Amino acid sequence: MAHILVVDDENNIRKTIQLTLQHSGHTVETAADGQEALQKFYSGTHYDLIFLDQRMPGLEGLTVLGQMRYERPEAKIIMATAVGTIDLAVEAMRAGATNFLRKPFTAEILRGAVEAALQNKTQTPLNRDGQAAPPSNTPTFGMTTINGFRN
Repeated sequence: MAHILVVDDENNIRKTIQLTLQHSGHTVETAADGQEALQKFYSGTHYDLIFLDQRMPGLEGLTVLGQMRYERPEAKIIMATAVGTIDLAVEAMRAGATNFLRKPFTAEILRGAVEAALQNKTQTPLNRDGQAAPPSNTPTFGMTTINGFRN
């Protein structure tokens, strides 16, 4: 299974995510803020996935995301926030987030997003008629990209 770093400033959320992912068989480490996350990330430990909260004291998630992606462009990072907007989701995806979840989410949605990111599943964007949309350099967001599974 995967080695995952969970970054969230709220202890109860961090612990709930940790327990959920450990129950799925993953090894999970935690960090309480962006600075601690970067220290662990730069320590040489390889993480298969980083679960990163956006709103934290000190360094916000987007700043941490940018630094992690600069160091390791292939890093798989799921961003999460309780006050998510489409603009924030677009910004996170442009910065290299693998997925974006809006809190609160269920354990099922968390596990699905993590498994999809680890398996590198991608979604073929569809237009309004349900047909495959033409390729674009602009990120597209379907229900599964914002808060669900990638199939």
